[in-house]
This record gives sequence, structure tokens and C-alpha cells, in this order.
Amino acid sequence: MLPADNVSPLILLKWFHVRKIQWCQLHNLNLGLLWTSNGGCLALLLEAGFFGNPSLDMRFRLENAYDEFKLWLRQSRFTCSQRRFTVKMLFKAQHGPYLSCKGWNSRVVCAWLSDIMARSWEMLCEMHDRSEVILVANAVTFCCSSDFDGLACKISS
Repeated sequence: MLPADNVSPLILLKWFHVRKIQWCQLHNLNLGLLWTSNGGCLALLLEAGFFGNPSLDMRFRLENAYDEFKLWLRQSRFTCSQRRFTVKMLFKAQHGPYLSCKGWNSRVVCAWLSDIMARSWEMLCEMHDRSEVILVANAVTFCCSSDFDGLACKISS
């Protein structure tokens, strides 16, 4: 039995049943997990010098990242309303790297990051802790997958 002060107020609602709580891809994935995985992945790529020398100002490297993202959009024929990446958009004081985007934009950014990781993860493993690179690569690959039953993680240890 739960203590009275630790009970969800939902159970007080007339006709409430736990089956009414449903998975919401927009809020749980696009505006939740993707912010974390995209932020961690983009921060790793920035740190590795993927978008310019790490000694350069972060704003300049984020501009380069955005330019590469827009080029990838054109080549991939995706549409997206993502605005330029900014330091405030990527780094949050309480969370660290946490790339905030609109719902659909989060999925498109994730697909872009997943593509980069698939193409360059071996190079990144030489520059960083291999386990960190594999974790980040698998996170974006997992989150990018729209079919959680048929996950196809291309990145493996």
C-alpha cells in the first residue's frame, strides 16, 4: 500500500484507468529523448573538431554545423524549419548538452547526426573514448529509428 502523500492525483479522477495513459511520440521522443541524444552527439562532434577547430569560438563552429545540416537537407530532400544552432539552444545550465528543437525538427536533426556518426564513427573513436562514441552513436541511431521493434543499429562495438 502506498503512503497517502505519495499517490498520483490521477487516481482521484472519475473514470480514470491506467490504460488511458498512452505513449506520445511527440513528447516522449521528439521533445524528450531526442533533445538529450542530439545534444550529446552534437557536443561530441563539436569537441572533436568536426565543424571546425575546437579552439575556434563555439558560435562559429555551430554556424558551420548548421551550414552542413542545410546542405544535408538539400541532398537528402528533407524539409525542416530548424533555425540556426546557437550556444543557448545546445547548452543548458542544469542539463549540459540538450539540443532544443521543435518536434519534427528534432527527428530531422537526429537523422542528420545519425548519418554523420555512421560515416565517421571510426575516426571519432580514434580521437575520443571509444565507449562514449559508441554510446552516442547508438543513442542517435535508436532515437532516429521510427520502428522500435525493428531497430537497425548500424553502429556496434
